[in-house]
Amino acid sequence: MACADITESMPYAEIEMPDGVASQVCGNYRGRVTVSLYYIGQVEVSLGESLRLKNLEMFDCRPLCNAVEELPSIAPNLETFSIYSPREVVNTRMALAPSKFLHLKYLTISIHVHGDYDYFSLVSFLGAAPSLDTFILNVRTQLERTDELLSEDPSHLRKMLGYRHDKLKKVKISRFYSSKSLVELTCHILENSASLECLTLDTTGGGLRCSHREFSKCSFLDRTKEAHTAVLIIGKYIVGKVCSRVKLDVVEPCIRCHALDP
Repeated sequence: MACADITESMPYAEIEMPDGVASQVCGNYRGRVTVSLYYIGQVEVSLGESLRLKNLEMFDCRPLCNAVEELPSIAPNLETFSIYSPREVVNTRMALAPSKFLHLKYLTISIHVHGDYDYFSLVSFLGAAPSLDTFILNVRTQLERTDELLSEDPSHLRKMLGYRHDKLKKVKISRFYSSKSLVELTCHILENSASLECLTLDTTGGGLRCSHREFSKCSFLDRTKEAHTAVLIIGKYIVGKVCSRVKLDVVEPCIRCHALDP
């Protein structure tokens, strides 16, 4: 059985604004006052507004590390944060003391990677959010991956000590592929999240599936071989680390629509 769609539980509605326009929207959501903000680039908000800022969706052309370094001082009461970085080339290790995002519960990171990005560096960001409940990572990359991880020793993975994510319950990684640092991030989450309930690893990136009655064919998959390799990587490095209380949902390429050429 697949994990439930974890995006349904996130208390956030997207607010679309024209390019370069910033807007604060105050309202009542489920009995509490919230402020949502969507912007591209930099924006200035007053101290009073920033303290009330609970939900933030950001499209930022700067490196992800810049945004997360600045955010705690701008919005210390943030609960939901979604960021899209269209050209990520810098690793995201944070030079911050733990517990900077004390109230952050829902985190979505969408990155388009150019170069050999170290996903393992995101551990420090997760560690700075002790209340984090849900983490979604959407990945796009231009790199051509090989099968090297299939022949490597699974014990040769990095560890990052001192980080616990004891309130983290739901994790989804979309377009999971054979990146060693992505495997290391996933293993770290499994080994250091005492409350984890559901881990979804989607090797396809979503799209239509022919298993639904209304569709005769799955959506086009541009990296079919890579998706099949990712499934093997998950089996070798990750499945054995999943304890009985965690539901692992691996979204594999369709064996009919995405079969490899003989």
